[in-house]
Amino acid sequence: MKTLNTFKNGIKYGKSLGYFESGELKSESKIKNENVIESVNYDVIGNIESQMFIKEVKRITQYIKGGKVYSETISSTYDNFEATKFYNEDGFLKLFIQMLMDGDNTFIIERDENGDEIKRINLKENPQEALKYRELFGEF
Repeated sequence: MKTLNTFKNGIKYGKSLGYFESGELKSESKIKNENVIESVNYDVIGNIESQMFIKEVKRITQYIKGGKVYSETISSTYDNFEATKFYNEDGFLKLFIQMLMDGDNTFIIERDENGDEIKRINLKENPQEALKYRELFGEF
């Protein structure tokens, strides 16, 4: 991939563009204080594959298939909060989950549309219940 960046006084700012070897646009980012604050990634024929933006101190990355968001990761820009939302074909929320490590314990937390906790599973105490989430998170 080839990249075109803009600099001012030796500091990266403005737009950053990435291109496939064939010359098509692969990525487009907005940069502020050398940090990416928005980005869009494309496939080789120009379809959006993912987009990232900052909203209310959260970094949101949306993954897109067929023009629809199928999942989104949410992470805090100031603490260790990370969660993932999965959407149905019709665009409605299917599952909102968070993995949380607290000392020797790891939890899977299911949340509702508002982000309120509705279910907490301790992986150490209840490994069978956690197995249904394995394909979403991979190994844990």
